[in-house]
Amino acid sequence: MLRSVGLYGRGLKAPSMYELRTWILKEELHNTEQSIDEIKRTWSETGVTIMSDGWSDMKSRSLINILVNNPYGTVFLRSIEASDEVKNADFIFNLLDGVVEEIGEQLVVQVVTDNASAYKAAGHMLMEKRKHLYWCYPCDGTVPLMFSLGLITTLTEGFAMIGRMGKARKSMHFYLMHGSSYSPSRLPPMPLELWAYEPSPFCKIVREVLVELELPHLLHSSARGSPKRQQLLDKVGHCQVPYLDDPNTGVKMFESAYIIEYLRETYALEK
Repeated sequence: MLRSVGLYGRGLKAPSMYELRTWILKEELHNTEQSIDEIKRTWSETGVTIMSDGWSDMKSRSLINILVNNPYGTVFLRSIEASDEVKNADFIFNLLDGVVEEIGEQLVVQVVTDNASAYKAAGHMLMEKRKHLYWCYPCDGTVPLMFSLGLITTLTEGFAMIGRMGKARKSMHFYLMHGSSYSPSRLPPMPLELWAYEPSPFCKIVREVLVELELPHLLHSSARGSPKRQQLLDKVGHCQVPYLDDPNTGVKMFESAYIIEYLRETYALEK
């Protein structure tokens, strides 16, 4: 926003209070909802971490924020006033269990909470009921939970990657076994186009295969908020990456396992 103001220079007229609380507010709400929907559409791709962040406001009320995190961003789900129940392990368990059910148990990789005794007890109860997910808390109780987002994202990517690697094992076996070795291939007359989000492990694998096959390709970085991401949304109606567009064959596809299998079958000389 500040950059836009600076580019405009002198004479910029600030919006009125009426504009701020009417069409500007509605437009911003629409943009926010659209961004949240884009992130939610990636949950099935990466899995998610549910975060419970407890804190006290200026009136000493105990509040619990519920957030959902994956490599594409963090979504605020809701905030609950729990002054009378903050030390009740059964209450916290039912709260977290309800959120897991709401999001979809198959999508939840782990649950992260505060390290208070009631949260610990609730976490163990949750793992006892939901055998596939993990519960953990920040090692240092004095460190704000939000500071752990980088680690949380990495863990979410890692756990989610395990399941998807199984799906792609056959198509990626050659490349995983040979590392970055050269693989002869037939060169396409036109470069392939790849929409990718750099931190995503699935995008990285596809790029490694393109490099190993020495296939010419155009990389469109589709990070959240980038123009390329909006172009991808306009082009195919979603922002799921990696997304491959091969102008030589007319093939358009996403899902890393299918892309790698396609590249190998179409361009690799040694299969």
